[in-house]
Amino acid sequence: MTTAARLLPHSWSPTGEILAFWTWTAQEVRTDYLYPPGRLFFYDGTTGQVCSSPVPVTYPYFANTLAWMPDGKALLLSAQNQLIELQPCRGPLPETVRDLPEPTSSIQIAPHPRLLLRTAAGTLTGVEVPAPETTLILSGNTSDYLYSRETHNLRRLDGRLVAGSFSPDGAYLAVSDDTSTRVIHLTTGKVEAEATWHAQPAEGAPGPDLWLSNREVLIAAPVIGGPLILMPGKGVVRVAPEYLGLDCSNRVCRALGARSADTYHLLVQAPGREGRDVWYLYHAESGQAENLGPLTDPRFSPNGEWLAALQDLNGREASAAWVRSTDPPGGEPLVFAPVRPHGFLAWSPDSRRLALQLLEDGVAVLELAREWRWVGRWRTAGYEPVAAL
Repeated sequence: MTTAARLLPHSWSPTGEILAFWTWTAQEVRTDYLYPPGRLFFYDGTTGQVCSSPVPVTYPYFANTLAWMPDGKALLLSAQNQLIELQPCRGPLPETVRDLPEPTSSIQIAPHPRLLLRTAAGTLTGVEVPAPETTLILSGNTSDYLYSRETHNLRRLDGRLVAGSFSPDGAYLAVSDDTSTRVIHLTTGKVEAEATWHAQPAEGAPGPDLWLSNREVLIAAPVIGGPLILMPGKGVVRVAPEYLGLDCSNRVCRALGARSADTYHLLVQAPGREGRDVWYLYHAESGQAENLGPLTDPRFSPNGEWLAALQDLNGREASAAWVRSTDPPGGEPLVFAPVRPHGFLAWSPDSRRLALQLLEDGVAVLELAREWRWVGRWRTAGYEPVAAL
């Protein structure tokens, strides 16, 4: 039996049938508490089988060493610096695709048909990727490589690929460092918008910048002065004062965003009374903003159509979960109680299920049919999960 205390979920296969995860023995934890080596395992959700990786794989503390293919097969970077392909828990024995020309630390699927390369000379240039769904980016000690699963060709690049967030239409790449964000045109390599800012490290590491439309990107860093939207050819919008009339000049007013078919929405955290922050829901299509009051861990559904949060009901702590549609403004939330204060909320990819932590030790799931309803509750035998997958 694998306990949740020593299990780190890695990723699900694209078919949704197999979960890759890491786990450690008690001895490994005692030997190296911060970085136990551990082992890669796979869980087959169809058969219930758990099987270990047939080849040793370096634990990906700061890089990815496993990539899933569309057909559910996995490509691994082995500890012997080989590229390995296998069908976890099923199929034939793993195949050594090829030895790699230099020590390689990470592997990932190409995120877009056109990538941006910073050459060894320091210039920016576009790189075409004919089949991104079966093309892998391998990061070596000195260079990046493109590997085609279809042709087995390994192409060494003259430099490093630039990581960032692609616009929905694939025209731009938003790139952020510790103090600035740039929007770069992928065809010309020209910087078409740039913003400098001061971050608040205590707010935690930012996620990837979020494109709200083809020409508007929300900077994900916790910026002093509040969230910023950067637009190619138009400059910078300071969201808090310009959209909401809020003063965030000396603090971080954190923002979350969600894009749907023809509009976007923002959640902006701002100072409230008695030191309790409140959240505002901004509707881009109308410019209207709603004061939602104090909330804990609000989350948009993946499709942007729903909003869930934990809510303060007794004046001291969050003790209920609520769900409401993002539109129209002023919608009444459905309240579900009781849940654990500062517990978790986790949306399913299709936005039709929501997992949350019960007040007692346990997990529950809400499902949307014609309306939201409970569909399952599970006790966790004394463990207190803090995340759900």
